[in-house]
Amino acid sequence: MTQAQQDIRAMHDAYVAGTGLQVTLDFAREEAWWHVWKRGIRAKDITDLIAENRRRVRFGIPARSLTFRNFVGSPDFLEEDLAELRARERTPKRDPAKAAVLRATGRPEAPEPPQGKPVGEVLSGEEMARRLAEWRKGEGL
Repeated sequence: MTQAQQDIRAMHDAYVAGTGLQVTLDFAREEAWWHVWKRGIRAKDITDLIAENRRRVRFGIPARSLTFRNFVGSPDFLEEDLAELRARERTPKRDPAKAAVLRATGRPEAPEPPQGKPVGEVLSGEEMARRLAEWRKGEGL
């Protein structure tokens, strides 16, 4: 058995275990898995995607159906879902304990947003830009 066949079997086993859907690994499904495998997706990725879909359903967020034809039948969607999942995993998580410590010590949980400029200051800046443009025009610059 080649490495590709072993990986495809492992992906299918992960799919069956994660979804609870007892589907056979026939030639057509093996071919669908092969297209997924060619994109570098492996059994751990399948397990992670199924867990993410279940989490989304639990929180009422729209999720892709876990039926084989929807989940594996379109390798493009599967690859994009995995890319989104991996990107979310890279974003730093907010530490709730840090916010509690900041509150307990009398400090704000988040930094204050920068103050905006008063309208008069913005308008005077536009007036200065207009005058500078006129001066440059007069000087031939």
